Amino acid sequence: MPEAHFDGTDLRCATFGRTELATATFWARDLRWADFSSAHATGVEFNSSDHRGANMRGANLTSAVLNKANLMLADLTGADLSDADLTDAWLRIRQPTGVELGRPNLSGAYHTPQTRWPAGFNPPTSADGVVSHFLDAAQCLRERPR
Repeated sequence: MPEAHFDGTDLRCATFGRTELATATFWARDLRWADFSSAHATGVEFNSSDHRGANMRGANLTSAVLNKANLMLADLTGADLSDADLTDAWLRIRQPTGVELGRPNLSGAYHTPQTRWPAGFNPPTSADGVVSHFLDAAQCLRERPR
């Protein structure tokens, strides 16, 4: 795992399987049922707070930012977020192929209007506090506080 840094606080039930992690940083605070098996994670920083039920099985997490209960992922191909607590999450899903959302908590979630949600899934509406405004993941990485 080249350049990976783990300053883990618990990393509860985390498995990384066949993960390739370049320049990844985990300042994990629990991550609950995290599973990044078969994930490719380039330029990732996890500075999380709980993330119940998180399972990103088979996910491509290139340039992802998971920061203080924010989830901004450019590519969630094959990801499983069933029953995840994504309160105040940022969802920027370019390629939601095979995404399983189940019944996540999306209270106050932000999502891009270009997101193609799986059939039968109704994303939260503006009445639920959804704002369709996103920074590019790379820009977010450049501008984040040090």
